[in-house]
Amino acid sequence: MLEAPEIVTDSCTHGMAFQLHCTGPMRRQNGGFTLIELMIVVVIIGVLAAVAIPAFTKNVKKSKASEVAAIIGELKAKEELYKSEFGAYLSTGASEAAKFPALGASEPALKAIEPRPAEWVTLGFNPGRRLYCAYVVIAGDANAVPPTAWGQALVPNTGIERQQPWFYVTAECDWNRNVAANSLYGMSGTQTLMVTQNEGK
Repeated sequence: MLEAPEIVTDSCTHGMAFQLHCTGPMRRQNGGFTLIELMIVVVIIGVLAAVAIPAFTKNVKKSKASEVAAIIGELKAKEELYKSEFGAYLSTGASEAAKFPALGASEPALKAIEPRPAEWVTLGFNPGRRLYCAYVVIAGDANAVPPTAWGQALVPNTGIERQQPWFYVTAECDWNRNVAANSLYGMSGTQTLMVTQNEGK
């Protein structure tokens, strides 16, 4: 008499409630991830971080640097209003070193602007917010020479720049806590393009 052929089921049997129970090699010993799967996940996260973090940092720096253009533009407008009333521009500091608010040791950081310098009050200049960078306006009479090489580059002795009252705005920013190479931004009253030095540092 012939015996019925044995049916191979990979050591899996159907239990109650139609649950599948396996005891052979096809069943994973536990419900966790394998070491290879975990390593793949870690590698993927590392690649995403390597791409995302520099892009995020660049966007943050760009956002902070946008302050400079806005503040310089506001100062230029206030200087023109002041000159239309008093016939001369107003320096907000005795030298380029007299920038406000002063940079600190933990830059980049937002700094309070109150109390404002008297010159800011005279100009009617109030940014209305804390600032990352420090600012100063240097002004001079017609035919006067700007006090520094930086100022002379912003107000060159060509054309009519120095043949009339002039001014320039300088911003100093420390984006990486390297005081020896801070970023400088400048623009004179007649310029429309920003002059930069050590940008991003």
